[in-house]
Amino acid sequence: MSSHLTWGRGTVTAPHPRTPNKMAFVNRPATKDDWKTEPLPTEYSTLQLNRKFKKTAVNLIKKGVIPEAMEEKWFMYYDPTNDKLFMHRSWTGFLIYVVQFEERDDCIVATTAVVNQDPSQYRYNEDEDLEKDQLLRILESHVFGFNDYSLN
Repeated sequence: MSSHLTWGRGTVTAPHPRTPNKMAFVNRPATKDDWKTEPLPTEYSTLQLNRKFKKTAVNLIKKGVIPEAMEEKWFMYYDPTNDKLFMHRSWTGFLIYVVQFEERDDCIVATTAVVNQDPSQYRYNEDEDLEKDQLLRILESHVFGFNDYSLN
């Protein structure tokens, strides 16, 4: 079974970076089975986000992120059964954030986020505003490619 990655005008067959028996699929949404993932620990907190994004961001959020190189630190997949984006560290598989989304007629809203607080897995920032900013920066850089999809 082979898969192809398309960059520019060329098509390349490449092994999946973390599991060589899998291929990196860039033309379909990421799923939990695409990567090594760990469950959320019992130590976590919930952040209120209420962050609105343009309706055009929906497909990017639902596509998720499969790292293509060791330098890419996040694996993300969207679960359409509960409208959540699961954000795992790519090297460890630790689940750091779970973002709840709500689709509306004119936008998509990140309503809340559950944040890992297990000190052996993640260095949680006690300042909730800084933690929210970090989460939003990760979304902007890894999901949106630094394009501005924010509405607030």
